[in-house]
Amino acid sequence: MKHLFVADYREKGSTLLELLSAMGYQPSFDRLDVADYVVSGGYAIERKSVHDLVSSILDGRLVDQITRMCEVYERRSLLVIGSLKEAEKLSPNTSLLYSSLAWTTLKGVAIVVFEEEKQAAEFLRWLIQKSSEAEKRGFEPLIRRKPKSGRAELEVLNVLSSLPGVGPVTANRLLQEFGSLSAIFSASYSKLEAVVGAAKAKRLYNLFNLKKQQAKEKSLTDFL
Repeated sequence: MKHLFVADYREKGSTLLELLSAMGYQPSFDRLDVADYVVSGGYAIERKSVHDLVSSILDGRLVDQITRMCEVYERRSLLVIGSLKEAEKLSPNTSLLYSSLAWTTLKGVAIVVFEEEKQAAEFLRWLIQKSSEAEKRGFEPLIRRKPKSGRAELEVLNVLSSLPGVGPVTANRLLQEFGSLSAIFSASYSKLEAVVGAAKAKRLYNLFNLKKQQAKEKSLTDFL
């Protein structure tokens, strides 16, 4: 291949890759546990539609994905396809949306937003070309397992603390009780109440239910 470009095998058949293939940039496929695409020189890209962006913020996947990507790759981007106005409508809390994007930037991940797949494909075409010109040698995608503790746990606590009415003490109590973000977000009202009290439990339970309803309405098949 003239331009080295690896895509996760789950991206096969995507519109973005079809557009790139038509431009002459056919990827090789591999199982990438970290990121969706890797181009020459080890530049990692996590791709998200605005629907997936919002749902991944709400269920904690974004923190996990960005944290692991930062542990493996020195150069990385979050590629968002769609309108941020639409993301605002999907998010129950716009502050959470933009604080999550700010956190991503502070982690050293460039955020690139395009409204259309065609624009994103054009961007990737030039990224692949420029990266391969700067880095002529090949590479193997770096694959690591999800970290179980340490910094990843701290990132989870940061996400919980960003929720309305949840401070560091409450965040730590929730994580200790339920063990993971997914378990917290799927917890029943009674279980939440037993940990954080009635007032906070009601607020959190309503927030989580709103997230689930939005996912159902938008047919987010990869949600949870």
